[in-house]
Formats: sequence, C-alpha cells, structure tokens
Amino acid sequence: MNYRIWLFFLFAFVLFSCQEQKNSSTKEQTTSSINKTIDDRWLASDYRNENWKPQNGKYYFSEQWTWSFLNETKASDDPHHQGIFSVFVDPPSGTILLTRAASLYEDEMTDWIVIHPDGTYIIGFTDEHGKKVRLDQKMIDFPDHESLTKEMLSEFKTYFKAKDNFKIFGTNKYGNPTIKGQAYTMSFLKTTETSDFYLGEIPFSLQAFYLVQKTNPDLRFPINIFIGYSIPSNFLILSEHYIVDNKSIRYELTDMSASEYFLDISSYKKRED
Repeated sequence: MNYRIWLFFLFAFVLFSCQEQKNSSTKEQTTSSINKTIDDRWLASDYRNENWKPQNGKYYFSEQWTWSFLNETKASDDPHHQGIFSVFVDPPSGTILLTRAASLYEDEMTDWIVIHPDGTYIIGFTDEHGKKVRLDQKMIDFPDHESLTKEMLSEFKTYFKAKDNFKIFGTNKYGNPTIKGQAYTMSFLKTTETSDFYLGEIPFSLQAFYLVQKTNPDLRFPINIFIGYSIPSNFLILSEHYIVDNKSIRYELTDMSASEYFLDISSYKKRED
C-alpha cells in the first residue's frame, strides 16, 4: 500500500513539474514575441519597400504618433486650446510627414511637409493661383545652425536636469508599441520658472523635426515641441508641462499606432529659386 501511495505522489510531482516548465516556456516565448514585434517596427518590411519610392515621389508611412494638448492661455473656442497633434512616421528611415489636418499648423497654403532625418525638407503647397508647388530646404542653411548644433549638448546639460522618475507612454492596443521616458526639469536664464519634460530615446535624429518651424514662421503649431537646439537629436519629447501667468500648458504622447498613409508628391512642380 505504501509503495502505491509513493508512486502516486511521484507521478503527481513529475506531472506538475512538466506543466510548470511548459508554462514558463510559453511565457518566455510570448515575451520574446512581443519584444520582437516592437523591435521590428524599426526594420523595413517587404510591403513597406514596395511602397517606399522617394526617388519616384512616392512615400509610405506605417505609424502615426499622437500627442494630446491643452493650452489654457488660449480661448476655449481656439483650435489650439485643446486637441490632438499627430505626425506620420516611417520608422525604418526616420522620415516624418506633417499635414495640416493632422498636425494642425495654421498656414493654409502648406499642404504637407516631408522631413528627412538628414535635415532635408520637402514642402508641398498650393500657391495663390491654385498651382501645386514643391519647395526643398536644408536644415544646414538655417542661420547659425552649425554653431548652435555644436553647443546643443552643453546646453542640454546646463538647463536639463534628469530625475529618477520613469513613465511608459502610448497605449498598447492591438500590439501598438509603447516607449519609456525619463523625467527632466528644464530651467531658464534670469527666471525661477521651470518646465517639466519626459524624454525617450529613438534610433534616428529628430533635429530637423524640431526645427521645422524655421522653414516657415507662418506654420504656427498648437504645441511648443520645436526646440531643436536644446535637446539631443535622438530624444523624443514625450510630454511637457509648464505654467504661464498661472495658466497650464501641457502636451503628452498618447499613441503610436499603426497607419497606412500614402503620399505621392509627383504632381507638385519643384520651384527653382
């Protein structure tokens, strides 16, 4: 009798151990699969390559990054008081697309802006005669660009102080990626005011994106995200909050979702200056 009881418990123990090993293996595979999915977003898929033909004027953007914003200094009926600001992104190249409908800039003549991480801008607009015109600009042509870029890292170390707080941004719906950010406090010269940021690292340069306002002062975006000489170029601004005249101004990355945005710029005639 004792021998049979001993065999029963031995069998139960072996069965339990096998089940635990299986669960552990499944969990590791699931975690590995999730990480692989998130990491793969920076790689070019065959479908992306089929539709990504910049040399032929054809662009394809597979992600849409969205920030919500609130600006209490604006009237409640002002479009820049509260809403969402979005850009379209090609993760493998780091190319970013701004459109008036998604990015909420004010200039009505600008149809879209393609921003390459090497500092090249391709801007499509419709002139006063209804003609579609393309204008190319380069970040290196901005006044004092080289000297300001050289000072960027020292400026960041001087005015930005890292904190021990970390936060995950983006809603992980349907496998959408998220990004981890670290808190920073930015101080200003000749004032005690500060601005609170969360910054996250990505594998391409955003400096041209942060300097896009310099291509056209009439753009005027709803959020003050364009500070290209203040932070390292591979830092994505995930959120910012500051106070002006006792009124709050804030924006925060809420989503990095899958998208299929196609842009064909071949109908825009390049303007030769």
